[in-house]
Amino acid sequence: MNPMPRPPYLAAFLLCLATAIAAQTPPEAARDYIAEHRAELVQQFGELLSIPNVAADLANLKRNADLLLAQLRKRGIDSRLLSLPGAPSVVFGQIDVPGAQHTIVFYAHYDGQPVTPAEWDGGSPFAPVVREVNGEQRIYARSAGDDKAAIFAQLTAFDALKAAGNPVAGESSLRMGGRGRSGITASGADPQCHHHLVHGDVWLVCDGPVDQSGQQTVVFGARGDAHLEITVYGPHHGLHSGHYGNWAPNPAMLLAQLLAGMKDEDGRVLVPHFYDGIEPLSAAEKEALARAPVNDRMLMNAFWLGHVDGAGGASA
Repeated sequence: MNPMPRPPYLAAFLLCLATAIAAQTPPEAARDYIAEHRAELVQQFGELLSIPNVAADLANLKRNADLLLAQLRKRGIDSRLLSLPGAPSVVFGQIDVPGAQHTIVFYAHYDGQPVTPAEWDGGSPFAPVVREVNGEQRIYARSAGDDKAAIFAQLTAFDALKAAGNPVAGESSLRMGGRGRSGITASGADPQCHHHLVHGDVWLVCDGPVDQSGQQTVVFGARGDAHLEITVYGPHHGLHSGHYGNWAPNPAMLLAQLLAGMKDEDGRVLVPHFYDGIEPLSAAEKEALARAPVNDRMLMNAFWLGHVDGAGGASA
């Protein structure tokens, strides 16, 4: 299940977006807008969730992109689809502000992982339902949390700012990718073709979970990943361990040894030059980390962990 974030979190997210791009937005502006338009917002969000968004389903991804393009243009935002042959489109919108000194790019993705309807509670992953959980109403549907909630929150934040009479203070780009779940990076291949459009001083990647503490957080930096293939070699067919064990190299053991040699027992990466070029944490960054919620003990208890990797804390 991918439930929509509970209303207080959505209000906090809207406030975060609002304060990032507008001057003096009181918290009440976002909350009041949500309260006044709640029924309409639930209906609009349901329409977005009802369109299947499996990453391999290019036809339905096009429906998602067209809907989002229409929503941006409905708000008077200069918008277009950035496309490459055989790949989902990126929905790109730009808000130009005369005299603005900085550009902020908001990123989220509208595609999702494959889903088996038979394993979904109710059997209809793209039929949104409202359920009460711990006294709060939440919307359940595929991608209701990851990541269409972020997209809809961006659109709603723009409406809330406009309704409150708060002008946008800096240039903004809204970038909604269709490749977050298809093995292509957040920036994708399109910036190579559209680099004059897709740029900014700050990128806000609105694709991540609520902090386990439930508190509103802004995370500096986004974790990425790299893909590679490793081939290990052994005999050209399986050998009986009673005859050839401890003599013929075992590819499974070779791979295990290779992986085990990449990190030490504290979680620090041992690959040569892995940490080259990494800047030491500044005083401001250390202060921010010190003020961040500490969830280790709570999560260790929840996951039945006896210890955690210590490299992250040690590097702080």
